[in-house]
Amino acid sequence: ADEPEIWGISPSYLEEVYQFIRQLDPYHPCIVLDDSLEGIRKYWRAADILMPDPYISPVKGKPADITKVGRFVDRIYKVTKGEKAAWVLLQGSNLGDFGAGSLTARPPSWPEMRAQTYLAVVHGAKGIGYFEYEGHLNYPYFRFGLPYLGEELNYLKPAIFSPLSFSLKSSV
Repeated sequence: ADEPEIWGISPSYLEEVYQFIRQLDPYHPCIVLDDSLEGIRKYWRAADILMPDPYISPVKGKPADITKVGRFVDRIYKVTKGEKAAWVLLQGSNLGDFGAGSLTARPPSWPEMRAQTYLAVVHGAKGIGYFEYEGHLNYPYFRFGLPYLGEELNYLKPAIFSPLSFSLKSSV
């Protein structure tokens, strides 16, 4: 389900659909993509994977709020008590190209792209995607940077997916 609260889909209805799909094919993963912290709480029982899109929505002349990414991933683990997988769909586009604040919006910078990616990893996201579209060809750091980040994450996959063998508190 893609942003069910925007479409007015009730949590109970989506949970029924989820249970129906699980009966038909228990190995078919279901994903709810949401763009609000409240949506995570409302719809978490309707999916195997929660994949919010915490877009940082940068504005010209201001740094973006990249901490939003960590808040969304943390919310998944808090609400589900670790029962569901946490993925994120990060902003890899200029929302202004869609008309959303077209005069003030700007694309995330390369450091913001990388920072939101690693904040997702540090907070425990196990899947990362980027919302981008053919407009990425207009932005070299989307065109070349997103594939680079994918390669970098692929290289780090063993570390990202391995359990921690030490406590961060005891090592500080």
